[in-house]
Amino acid sequence: MVYIFQVEDVLSRALKAAERLGLYRDNYTNLYPLLKKYGVKATVFMISDAVYSEEFMSIDQVREVSASGLISIQSHTVSHVQLPDVRGERLETELSHSKSILEGITGKPVVALGYPVGKTNSAVASAASNHYLYAARSSGGKFTCGNDPMTMSRIYIKRGLSISEYAALIN
Repeated sequence: MVYIFQVEDVLSRALKAAERLGLYRDNYTNLYPLLKKYGVKATVFMISDAVYSEEFMSIDQVREVSASGLISIQSHTVSHVQLPDVRGERLETELSHSKSILEGITGKPVVALGYPVGKTNSAVASAASNHYLYAARSSGGKFTCGNDPMTMSRIYIKRGLSISEYAALIN
């Protein structure tokens, strides 16, 4: 049996561990053990080129967390470029290569995109729809069924967020 105070403690530690997005290496050592302990699932939008940086999880660690079924790895583009600022082949590369790289690492479908810095426009959303089932921007608010799945709202979780602040965001 899990008590409410345990859930609050897990959320508090998980929020502190997940202060940064993109599967930073400390999320492997801090966040992932909490998810395993309590069977909590998470989706992480990952910059595909990040797996080549020592600051982020290694390819083997990304494979491990994905194989656990606790963390769903989804796209955050190849290089975290603001997509409304790019066009043509560069836009296509940012969208398609990220998906391909992450699917190659995890062996699982990548069906979602987290827009870098939460920014998009109609041309970007249209291009993204050729590769993903849905995409999330960080404009705040909640997604309602029937809205455009390529411009889903998501709630930004900032560093240092307290449990009470988190609760207010999701209520």
